Amino acid sequence: MDIKIKFYRIFFPVRGHKQDRTNIIYHIFLALLCLVIPAQLTRAEPVAKGQHYDARIAVRSQSAQAGSPLKIAFVIRPQPGWHIYWSNPGDSGYAPTFNWTLPKGMTADVVHHPVPQQLVLDGIASNVHEGETILLQNLSVPATFKTGQILILGVDLDILTCSESSCVPDPLHLDLTLPVGQGQINPAEATLFKDAARKIPLPAQTGALFNADKDNIRIFIPQITRNDGDKIHLFGTQKKAIREDAGQKFSAAKSGLIITVPRGEEKIDKQFSGVLRIDRADGVVQAYAFDALAAEHLPAVMGSNQSQTLDSGFFLALGAAILGGLLLNLMPCVFPILSLKALALSRAGGNDHEAKEEAIGYSIGAIGVIMSLGATLLLLRGGGQELGWAFQLQDTRVVIILLLLVTAISLNMTGVFELPTLGGNSRENSGFMGALSTGALAAFIATPCTGPFMASALAAAMLLPAAAAMAIFFGLGLGLALPFLALGFIKPLRKWLPKPGAWMQKLRQILSIPMFITALGLVWIVGRQAGVDVMAGALGAALLLSISLWWYGLRQFSGKKMWPVAVPLVVSVILALNLINLQSTEANAEAKMDALHVEPFSKARLSALKAEHAPVFLYLTADWCLSCKVNEATSLSSGAVAKTFDKAGVTVMRGDWTTGDPEITGFLKEIGSAGVPVYLWYSKDGSSRRLPQILTPTMLTDLIDP
Repeated sequence: MDIKIKFYRIFFPVRGHKQDRTNIIYHIFLALLCLVIPAQLTRAEPVAKGQHYDARIAVRSQSAQAGSPLKIAFVIRPQPGWHIYWSNPGDSGYAPTFNWTLPKGMTADVVHHPVPQQLVLDGIASNVHEGETILLQNLSVPATFKTGQILILGVDLDILTCSESSCVPDPLHLDLTLPVGQGQINPAEATLFKDAARKIPLPAQTGALFNADKDNIRIFIPQITRNDGDKIHLFGTQKKAIREDAGQKFSAAKSGLIITVPRGEEKIDKQFSGVLRIDRADGVVQAYAFDALAAEHLPAVMGSNQSQTLDSGFFLALGAAILGGLLLNLMPCVFPILSLKALALSRAGGNDHEAKEEAIGYSIGAIGVIMSLGATLLLLRGGGQELGWAFQLQDTRVVIILLLLVTAISLNMTGVFELPTLGGNSRENSGFMGALSTGALAAFIATPCTGPFMASALAAAMLLPAAAAMAIFFGLGLGLALPFLALGFIKPLRKWLPKPGAWMQKLRQILSIPMFITALGLVWIVGRQAGVDVMAGALGAALLLSISLWWYGLRQFSGKKMWPVAVPLVVSVILALNLINLQSTEANAEAKMDALHVEPFSKARLSALKAEHAPVFLYLTADWCLSCKVNEATSLSSGAVAKTFDKAGVTVMRGDWTTGDPEITGFLKEIGSAGVPVYLWYSKDGSSRRLPQILTPTMLTDLIDP
């Protein structure tokens, strides 16, 4: 009884006791503290389960030793089919982060990852860990900590887990309670730490060097060799220092290996760090971490141990470019090219010299324009601008100038005036310059389209070094010019052409119709890009140009001087150039909703829908892409497609790239596409597929499982 009274009076003194109110509060606090500490010790958990992975903290020792590092391992076990990311995640994802709550004086060192592997999905290259992954980290323990002291540690994990179809941020909290002692090794965890240490990249020999130009980074790593059958990949530790999705070249040098990788967006100054992974032919994986210092010169290449930069992938891309250019002649968006070609081919029935001269001129014009546009695109992208193929049509000025050119060609083909250099005169040979201008105009009009095989070739060109990329553009122009080039140099083919005659003039006038239709389409694009006011101004400039050329034709046929016509011609061009000062209307920036219940493209919205395993049909389009408009006017406007999609709960997203959009441009880059149209299908089971660029209603309805 006396004990109970004493205990009671310690924490709850009776009236008249000499303890004051402050002392009462102090004792109450002690009582609560006695309850809180055991609760904390009971709550501490070194294991946790996320949505798509399990995590636990393993400690190498049974106690922390004052003055020595505490070795920690994070054991991450993603579910089958899911992965996490390396310290440099690559083109997508983010690296795991660990935010510790530590006793005063303790600090956390860097996290050490095992060697990653590259994962490429839909053209996006990421650096990932698959399967059980062990990340190592050291915590410093101050020498001032006393033996027997209890360390209560907490860490917040932020880990992004991804599958082939979705990504889920999956944060967890882990707690760890450990006494300060002699730091005895925990036998139960010894094997785990030993195996984890083997997977951490070894330090490479000192003496690694690198140099960089505007296109590539070249790295020399000493004492590294590559044997036949080995697969090597370089991972840069600095994000965006190298282009993750580009090819890498490995060359043997004296006492080491030289690696050439296309450089990324981030500037590299005095040091380049990375990890070299070597998958040996016998199944052994070796990895070396290195820090290369900047150097003007690297050791000379002794011989290549791997396929050169121009490997089979390059030649496949080149073949696709040639075939894509050839098929571009049959695309709906290049009907004007076909009309100009038809007249040129009819004239090719002359002698061999004239046919070859026109074939060469036409080819130089077509190839020259394609390569000039390609070089401009590479220069602008090298300057940091995110652009894709047919970028020039995002500028309303270019569309209006093209409108004036097409109007002039249309009038020339109807016979309003004669200008042989444009390739429309059937009564006299236009010669080299006429064929050259015809080929150049044909190529310029063809650039808005991305036909079969062409998309993959252009996507490869965006990733290759400048010289290889220009070769791809050359192949595209060659494919476009190939039919006419073959006719010029293969005489038996010309025998199949009808003989020249009066019919050519009628054909010339008939084929002016698709040219006028093209002009109408260009006017519509101007209206979509810049609004009705600018469209009316563009029509006014085209009308003034038409009147000027009609006047030019009258004076031409009567043998009068032509210089007075220069005044209205110049005025029409000045009017066209001044129209672009007007801004686009807000209405043109919104995606039009149709029977498919289309919603505007958003990467965030797309990611959310994919995470929910909702079916999504995404199409990226532009008003200047005529093949896009054909698909929208036929397959995408089909009532059967709308009904099927609505019944299946398909979300339809539309990305409008008419005037350029940074988010869409970035997404195109991620999926490895250089332009539009792009059609992507994401199904309920998480799989995705890219559809052809020519759609049919049946192709779309078949996407829905019966």
